Amino acid sequence: MRNKFLPAMSVALVGTLAMGMAASNANAGNILLNGNFSTADATTSTGAADWNSVLGLGAGTTGSATRLTGSGAYTGDTAYLQITGTGASGAGSYVAANNTTTVGTVTPGTNYTLSLEANGTNGISGVNGFTLDFFNSSGGNVGQASGELALTNAYQMFSVSDAAPAGASYAEAIVHLSMGAVAGDTGKINIDNVSISSPAVPEPGVLGMLALGGLGMLLIGRKRVIRKTA
Repeated sequence: MRNKFLPAMSVALVGTLAMGMAASNANAGNILLNGNFSTADATTSTGAADWNSVLGLGAGTTGSATRLTGSGAYTGDTAYLQITGTGASGAGSYVAANNTTTVGTVTPGTNYTLSLEANGTNGISGVNGFTLDFFNSSGGNVGQASGELALTNAYQMFSVSDAAPAGASYAEAIVHLSMGAVAGDTGKINIDNVSISSPAVPEPGVLGMLALGGLGMLLIGRKRVIRKTA
């Protein structure tokens, strides 16, 4: 006699496993705060919370990293960060924006991806890029992965990935604009949707449910085979 409760049990089991996996996957995600620049810096009129600017400017050059709002943001967002620079003869310039995660958010051996949406204008001889840095709890740099920004007028996604080295405790995202030693050389980078994330990994409880679910399905199948051959 066919057990009418088995199909219902199978559906319920699959549903429970799916909910467990969804709950586990939700725990993974972006560990970088204010990656879409929605929150302004409380102490400045042009900055973004959790972000800092680094200006390595030669004589006569200028540059800035400014939080802007409006249509220049990536689709669906309301704010973005614009990095600009103007070079001078005989001196290059370096303008960057950086953001660090909190201590303890990085697990050694886990793969992390820095991704961002960016558009803009390249300088004459500068190389624009972005880096993912790893630091130990004392602030020592223990690893780095980098990529180059080949900018166009349209937003493009750029990313770089690396496994967190031994001793890593937190990470930093850096986006930089470099200008050549050319008078009047200008460059601009607009960035949005910046994130540092790791792949979703099922938690031990979810792995246990998966194992029990697989065992249950095997037992159900075995009972059906026995009944057919009896």
